[in-house]
Amino acid sequence: MAGLKYLFSLAAIIFLWALLSLHFGENLIPSPASVGREGIKLLSDKESWGDILITIYRGVTGLIISFAAGMILGIPCGLNRKVMDILSPLVIAAQGCPPIIWISLLMVWVGMSSVIPVVVIIVSLFPVIFYNIAQGVASLEDRLFSMARIYRVDKVRILKEILLPGIMPYILSSLSYSLSVAWKVTATAEFLGSPAGIGSRLYWAYRYLDMPQIFFWAVVLIIIGFTIEMFVIQPVREGNRNNMGGAV
Repeated sequence: MAGLKYLFSLAAIIFLWALLSLHFGENLIPSPASVGREGIKLLSDKESWGDILITIYRGVTGLIISFAAGMILGIPCGLNRKVMDILSPLVIAAQGCPPIIWISLLMVWVGMSSVIPVVVIIVSLFPVIFYNIAQGVASLEDRLFSMARIYRVDKVRILKEILLPGIMPYILSSLSYSLSVAWKVTATAEFLGSPAGIGSRLYWAYRYLDMPQIFFWAVVLIIIGFTIEMFVIQPVREGNRNNMGGAV
């Protein structure tokens, strides 16, 4: 039944798209058929697959680094309020800085390269992950750590049996948010500051006013987002709900 629901939604979107194309004309809104033909042509080219893989690679790399930094800094900040007070202003400053500023600065500092999308992903995701992890650690009961100290439990065991299970809902929430945002940020950074990737292909299609290509690469981004939502984020959310239900 769920599959039929999604097929119906897809058919409705394509039908509406075709009607808009008929109304506004192919020059503004290319038809699904013309975009499909353009897509077949582009996907027969190895370079197009290379750009898709580059975008995915950059998104995954930025996500992994953001998560590692968020865990490494978020856990001690959650345990120690003084450390949190020291790092918070820096994190707030990074969070409040629009991505376009980072892109502009990095284009001057390093030129157009893979560094720009990856760094922009990190500065976009890290603050949210950091605060989520720190909040999760701070919410744990102090008596658990007091008992661990009394019984001289080693730090590795505290991490594995108290900290990580206790903050797992916060970790899953951060992962859900990060996965839904990372690929969008990647494409935006590539559009402005990279010579390769889906965002770069969108930029050149825009420069040449190649509407079928613009629509095709937009469809590719939507498919990536839909795939991540259906096969990664939703299972993560379900796991999060189940964990919280089990805890209750």
